[in-house]
Parts: sequence; structure tokens; C-alpha cells
Amino acid sequence: MNQLTADTRPAPEQGAAQDASGLDALLDPGSLAVIGASDDPNRIGGLVLKLALGARFDGPVYPVNPNRPRVQGLAAFGDIRKVPGHVDLAVIAVPSAHVKAAVEGCAAEGVRGVVILSAGFGETGLDADRAAQDEIVAIARAAGMRLLGPNCAGLANFRAGLVASFHPAFHTPGNRAGRIALASQSGAFGGLAHHSAALMGLDLGTIITTGNEADVRIDEAISHFATTPGIRAILAYVEGIRDGAGFAAALEQARQARRPVVMVKVGESEAGSRAAASHTGALAAGHRVSDGLCRQHGVIRAQSLEELFSLGYAFDRSPLPENDGVLIVTASGGIGVLLSDEAARRGLQVPPLSEEARAAIKSMVPNAGVHNPVDVTGQVFSDPDLFAKVIGRLVDEPAFGSLVLQTGITSSVPGFADRIAAIAADVRRRRPDLPMHFTGHYSADLRAKLEAAGAACFAEPVHAVRAIAALRDAAVAFARPPSSAPVPALSLPAIPQAPAEGDALALVAAAGLPVAAHRVATGAEAIAQAAEQLGFPVALKVHSPEIAHKSDVGGVRLKLANAAEVQAAAAQMRATLHSHGIDEENTKEFLAMRMESGLAEAILGLQRDPVLGWAVMFGLGGIMTEALGDVTFRTGPITVAEAHRMIREIRAFPLLLPQRGQPGVDLDALAQAIANLSQLGAALGPDIRSVEVNPLLLRADGVLALDALIDRTPDDQD
Repeated sequence: MNQLTADTRPAPEQGAAQDASGLDALLDPGSLAVIGASDDPNRIGGLVLKLALGARFDGPVYPVNPNRPRVQGLAAFGDIRKVPGHVDLAVIAVPSAHVKAAVEGCAAEGVRGVVILSAGFGETGLDADRAAQDEIVAIARAAGMRLLGPNCAGLANFRAGLVASFHPAFHTPGNRAGRIALASQSGAFGGLAHHSAALMGLDLGTIITTGNEADVRIDEAISHFATTPGIRAILAYVEGIRDGAGFAAALEQARQARRPVVMVKVGESEAGSRAAASHTGALAAGHRVSDGLCRQHGVIRAQSLEELFSLGYAFDRSPLPENDGVLIVTASGGIGVLLSDEAARRGLQVPPLSEEARAAIKSMVPNAGVHNPVDVTGQVFSDPDLFAKVIGRLVDEPAFGSLVLQTGITSSVPGFADRIAAIAADVRRRRPDLPMHFTGHYSADLRAKLEAAGAACFAEPVHAVRAIAALRDAAVAFARPPSSAPVPALSLPAIPQAPAEGDALALVAAAGLPVAAHRVATGAEAIAQAAEQLGFPVALKVHSPEIAHKSDVGGVRLKLANAAEVQAAAAQMRATLHSHGIDEENTKEFLAMRMESGLAEAILGLQRDPVLGWAVMFGLGGIMTEALGDVTFRTGPITVAEAHRMIREIRAFPLLLPQRGQPGVDLDALAQAIANLSQLGAALGPDIRSVEVNPLLLRADGVLALDALIDRTPDDQD
């Protein structure tokens, strides 16, 4: 069972803010102006002002409207320059044609931040609108003013009584400032999230929607939340990443601050990927690279909005587990099996009870299932104290890092709800750092009592276990050292404009990967002589930068035993290549490589992602890569420890371990090869798209690169 670190996150009121992103200007202003304020609450400017006043913002609120002396009961001003007091934050809700003038006025008055709700800028795809967006950004930056949007739904900081948005979902009486922050590139989602989260019992404290991200990006919002006191977890809704390095840095900042990030990432279909000459390029679909980035920095991926808020709720209510052992107690054997299956799927442990514990439970409930999950049976409804007795006997066992209690429907048994609440209070007293997830259909009153005692409540039993797994994953991620490695000084060979296999092998050898002995020569006789120098048997390959996949056109022969066989194979290979329409220039040179044996073959790749930068790929060769796409990615350069994590992520990992008396592959050498390849990207020029080693021979005592490819295909030739 894995030991995890205890939850040492600072209490909400502790810690000092370090606003490296400069977003305090937007989220913690002392005063607010609404430019385009309206008396009509059904208009955007009217709704913004209504929501701002309804949020009970502590500072002054100034409506700006040149046509009315008063708006919604407040004195109005014709221009931002006529506002009598200093304005920290201005919300701009005017047609796009008037936005530039409004931004210029804000810059002239020293406004610290502006929220531009107006649409009609870069999101239209028109050059004129994009240029107009660039103009307002230039004005803001020259004035040192942060700009959110345009084309966003604004923001809300309920902890400061601030709503700077037009989304009607924020007009909710009794908004409570929670400890969860949300960053969303979608404006509509920001409001929907506030409403949906509240229905699930999760109170969001801060919401920011970034829209076009002309200035403030979502990674800056994550960075801000990572250092803001009082935030326990960060939810993110991401459609696209504009600054890969900044995004990765923000995620790592959150990890090191022990702030869990739960993310929904959309727009990652295979239709958005582009195939390149290498397998790496074909496999490097956006979702695989971004998923690797999330694994690298401890991000919890959510596959639905329900899961996003459910996990956010768990991080809000639960400490992190000390280990991955789960105690499951139920009133239903069937649900117990369901929960234990889900725990196994998510890599959690369900440790069996000791003999002494089993005997103790049997003495209480003779018909109980006592192996964990513990089935108290339906007898609990006639003896409501059984849950308390069973849990009281087991909860102090150190093998259990969390508790899941499935109680079923409690309302029909008199006094049952109070007994369930008492269990939560007792567990919290005895084990303050134990996550306890109760699942059942609870009244609002019972749910409030359970949450007050430190329990998280789930109607769906499986969700209780899913949340435990997310807590475990966060604890493991927080305990890891950083995954990024320093870039070594590499002395690389010159890469010709049209690189062939020999050039690629020389490149990966310079990066520190072992390469099988080989020779390159022109003509059948010369390559036969070179093969003799290597020693037999050898593999023979056509050596041409124009032929990426040599075996597809008959350009590979294996296990050639002597010089005569090599010479004959070379002549025959040329004829075969000519029959495929390959010209004389691309059939005259050959590469001979000494045949080597191993236990398995892998594929390593280094792919330049247009946003996230260099991504390193690992997978096993053959059908696992070609048909099943069983590969994993990281953005480099990475450490050897992170490379070991990659190796263990693929589904085929058990094939690399010792099997039936056969040795396993050298995992340390494999991890070193992945790490070395990941560090190569920093030394490559901008015209290289990918480098691939395929196959990499895996042995019990090392690895050997048997083939390599450099892809220099220009983007417009995909």
C-alpha cells in the first residue's frame, strides 16, 4: 500500500498573497465603474449594474452614462473622466465601436483594470476586428492596466462582494463565498458553473471568464488562484491554450502550492490533429499531449461538468488521504462490490480486515460480510447503532487512509439520521485527517450536519470512491519533485537539409541514446564490405531521405549472413524499389546494421507541438502503437523519474516486467533514453518538426536505437 503525504495545505485564512499575475486589479478593487450603465435591467449595462449593487460591493459604484443624470438610483456621469473619485476597476458594456474610446478614458484616469464584455473583436476572425482588439490591448499595456476580455462574461469575487458580469446566474440571493475558484475561457460556462455548482452543494468563491484573452489568459488566472489565501482548489474549463510555457508554469505553481487543479479540457478531437511523416506526428493529437501535460503537473482531468463540480466539492470538504487504503462499509453487499470494483479500477487499495477485526464484526453482526467491503446487511435498519459499532471498531486501523460509508435511504428509520451524523462527528474527532465520504439520499438537514462534521456527501455511490481517488492522486502529485530537468549542453552533428536515417541515428547518439553499430555506403559492393567490418548477421536498409517507411516499399532485409548475401540483397532491393517508382538517386545508398536481439521494442518520439512546445512520446512498438495508440506524452525536458512514470502509464507496461522465468527489460536504461531524448528539443533548430526512434530495442541490460527519423516537412506540406 502506498504511503501518501498528509494534507498540509494552509488553512483558508493563512498565507500571504503573491499576485504575480497582477490580477488583484481585477479581482480586489476598491471602487467600480460601469461604462454603459443602463436603467433597464434587461440590457447588458443595466444587468451589470444591478448585479454589482446586489452583490453588496463595499466600495463606491459609479454608473457611466452620458444620457442620464441618474441610473438605478445612483448619480451617473457622462464620461469616466468626470467620475469624482478614483476608479480601480471599470466594466465596459458598450458597442464595440465605442470600446476604444472607453479604454482610452480609463487609461487616462489611471484605472487599474478593465473588463470588456463587448463582442465584435478577435473572435470574429476578421482582420479589422483583430486589429481593433490589438489597439485596445496596446492602450491598456501602455497604461499598465490589466484587460479582461473582450467578449467575456466578466468575473465575480464573492469573497469581496464583487460581481462584474452580466450573467443572470450571479443574481442569486444569498451568494456564499466558497473556497473554490473557477477559471473559464467560456463566459456562458462561468455563469452556468455558479448555478450548477450551487445545486450540488459547492459554493464557488471566485469566478473569472477570460473570453478572447487579448491580455489576461487563463493560465494567469490559475497562477493567481494558486497564491491567493483562502482557496482550496481550482476548477478550470479550457478550450485552447495560447501560451504553452505559461500554462505549464501555472499548473506547476499550483502543484507546488498544493492547490489541486481539476480541469475540463475540450476541443481535443482527432479531427484537430495533423499527421506527419513520423508515427509520432500522427499520434500526437492535441488531447494526448495536453493529457500528458496534466499528468506531469498533477492536474485532475474531469470528463464532464458533473465530475468537475463533484471533485471540486470533494477537495473543498475533504483532507487528503495519508495512504491509498479505503475502508468501505455498506448496508448492501451488492453496492459494496460495486464500490470495491471502482476502487480497483482507480488504483485504490481495499485492504482486508485482520482476523481479530473480522471476529469482532461477526460477534456484532453474525451475517455480516467481513472482508472489506464490510456488509452490515439490512439489519442496520432495525439496529441503527450497528454502523457506529462497526466503524468504531475499524476506523483507527492505520491501513485505512479514507472511509466510504454507504447508508442508503435514512429518512424512513426514526433516529437513523442523528446516528449517522454522530458517526461523522466521532470519526472526525478520532481521525481529524481522514477523508470520509458518505453516500445515500440525505435530507438537507442531515447533509448539513454531516458536512459540518467534516464528511462529504454523494448521492451516487461510485462518485464517493471516484472522489477518494482524486484526493489520492493530488496527494501523490504534491509529494513529487518537479518533473522538469535542466537542459544539458549538447554538441550536435550538423543536420543536412534532407536528413536520412544515418543522420538521425547520429543525432540521437549525440543526445545520449545508445545506437546499434552501423555503416553507410554507396553501391552493393561497398555496403557488403562495410557489413564485413560490422560482423554478421546484419540488416540491410535503403538509405534515402525520401523514404521514411522503408519496409513498406521493400527497402529492408534482415539476417543477412555474409558479404555475398548482402551484395545480392542490395541488388535485388534496388530492383524492387525501382518497381515502386523510386528513382536511381534514392536507391544507390545503403545502411548496414548489426543484428541485435532483445526482449521487446519501443517507440520514442520528440514532437514540436505548436503551442505546448517539445513533447516526448513513449509507447511499445507493433500493434500497441499502430492500432491501439497505447502511448503517453510529456512536455520536455523531463527528469528520469518522470520518464519512469511515463513507462508505467501505458497499458502494455506489464509486458516489460519479468514473465515466467524470462527477465524484464532494463527500465532504468529505458527511462534514461526517454529523458535524454526529451532534452534534445532545446538544442534543435526551428525547422525540425520531430525526431523519432523506432524501434528502440529493449534488453535486460540496456537499450539500442535500431532506426531513427528526422521530420523536416514544412507545415504547408502536410
